[in-house]
Amino acid sequence: MNDRPGRLPPAVPRPAPPHLVLDERQLRLIALLLAGHTDVSAAHRLGVSPRTVTNMLRALMNRLGVDNRFQLGAALGTHMWRETAPIRSEHRDRNAFARN
Repeated sequence: MNDRPGRLPPAVPRPAPPHLVLDERQLRLIALLLAGHTDVSAAHRLGVSPRTVTNMLRALMNRLGVDNRFQLGAALGTHMWRETAPIRSEHRDRNAFARN
């Protein structure tokens, strides 16, 4: 434990799954939540119960090894960014990506 006040303990990195495959319903749920829908309104749009939405989110959290919805969003965003990020070569400088 870190006894110094005002200092956070170091984060424990968790390995990312090598490839996360999401089915159509999971992708639609994520899109609805990103658009600002609540669990209840997303459930209505998907034609499922709010409990099913909760179970779908819990299953995704378990697959990604996260404990809450904030971490789930961060993990999904990181995973989706990795899947779509351009490949950078070793010889380019770090700021070249930001300039393009």
